Order: sequence, then C-alpha cells, then structure tokens
Amino acid sequence: MNVELRCYGAVRATLGAQSLERSLPEGATVATLLDRLGEANPEFARLARDEDAVIVMRDRTHLDRTTPLADGDVVSLSTPPVRD
Repeated sequence: MNVELRCYGAVRATLGAQSLERSLPEGATVATLLDRLGEANPEFARLARDEDAVIVMRDRTHLDRTTPLADGDVVSLSTPPVRD
C-alpha cells in the first residue's frame, strides 16, 4: 500500500522534504511507518524515539502508534508546538 506523508516543522527539516510517498506492507501501522522512516534516516529515528516528539495525524485526527494505515492515506507528521 502507498501512503503520502506531509511533513512539518522539525520533521520536515530532518527528512529534508515537505511531502514524501512511502510503500508499506498491508496491515502496517503508524509504528511501522515511523520505523521505516527511522531505518532510512537515523536522525529521524532519534527524533521519533520519544512517543511525544512526533505528532501523527490523518484527517485532522491524532493517531497513536497502534493505528492501522490504509492504502491512499495522507498522513501529517510534525513536532509539537513550542509553548512559552
């Protein structure tokens, strides 16, 4: 299955792209996606190690790492906003 990624903030800087497409196995979850991105980019792996460091959303809904993904999903990845 193919998933489109929209990257924001530190995720965009780390992955070096605003938009990416990834092919994932059927039954893949958010954790699968983050692991695959981390395998290809050690800096992203360090960032995503902390479960609260990367926000994952689909259709304006926050996803946890156990959420299954589907073919054609558009997933947004960002870091939490900085609070004063």
